[in-house]
Amino acid sequence: MKINKLIVLVLIIVLALCFAACQDEDDGEGLGNIVVSGADTDPDPEPEPVIDEEPDDGVIVRQDEEGLVIVRIEDGVPEVFFENELWQRQHGIPDVKYGPFSVGNLTGRVADACIGKIETMDMPNHGNFVTPVIVFLMEDGTVDYSFADPYMGEYGNELYGTGGLPWLKNIKSLYFGPEPEGIWGDTIYAIDVDGLKYDIRRLYGFESVFSIRYMCDVEEMPGLSLFIKLEEDGVMWLEKYWSASEDTEYFKGKYEIFLAEGDVQEWPTGFIRFDYDYIDDSDRDQFTYMGVYSFSFDQGFYLIFDLEFSEPFSYNKEGAPVYRYEFIPMHFGYED
Repeated sequence: MKINKLIVLVLIIVLALCFAACQDEDDGEGLGNIVVSGADTDPDPEPEPVIDEEPDDGVIVRQDEEGLVIVRIEDGVPEVFFENELWQRQHGIPDVKYGPFSVGNLTGRVADACIGKIETMDMPNHGNFVTPVIVFLMEDGTVDYSFADPYMGEYGNELYGTGGLPWLKNIKSLYFGPEPEGIWGDTIYAIDVDGLKYDIRRLYGFESVFSIRYMCDVEEMPGLSLFIKLEEDGVMWLEKYWSASEDTEYFKGKYEIFLAEGDVQEWPTGFIRFDYDYIDDSDRDQFTYMGVYSFSFDQGFYLIFDLEFSEPFSYNKEGAPVYRYEFIPMHFGYED
């Protein structure tokens, strides 16, 4: 009986020693070495930014949902990185350059960024995938963007902003998510200091709108051409040129654009209101003409206005309102 007890005691001691050895081995590895999805298992890996963290040193790091693109912001300066293995695996693009890529043509210092794939805001003729777009929130509350083009590494080490999106001011934050009706997919929203929300897609193509004069040949009224110019301070200029008589009518007025999402404005989202009068009329308190249009920017450069309410820019030969106006920028085939 004593021998049996001695054997049992020895077995207990041996098992206790084995358990302690296993515990020490686990402690030697630790939770800090658990491999996470997409992590580099090389013993001496290339250092990569931490994802979506704002450490004490002020560095901000953002990444898209698929992990394809990383933006690192330090002291207002962004750098862009491409996860080359994920680009190869998900889109079959080999040898994507990791980075860093600088971002040129920005109007100032960057406060934050948001990255996502937006199907209706994509680089044309650029492959069978949606190119991620990086939206930058500038420190002055304006917004800019750049496409995260995986092929840019073939040409250099720099991506390019657009110089700023129009009409967005006092923006305080950005986020990526679905639009409420679930029809047009995900997008990036900008939120201003008053809590109003703006869909970035609505301004895609309008980057140079303040520097361009647009022209429209009115098909329903042969011989009539319209010229329009919008300024950043809300002033609009309109000209009506009649080729047969070579007469030109000049108008000046103001416009108001409605961009905030939801039922929070006088007119629906995506509408613009024009109030204008002959340019030689010095009384600007009351305008003779008022028209409300829905607007869009189509095929890369067409600025389209569709009449929704009140006075049209012109009438057809039968005296009926012309409802659609397709303006093209003057530098596409026309001279100012």
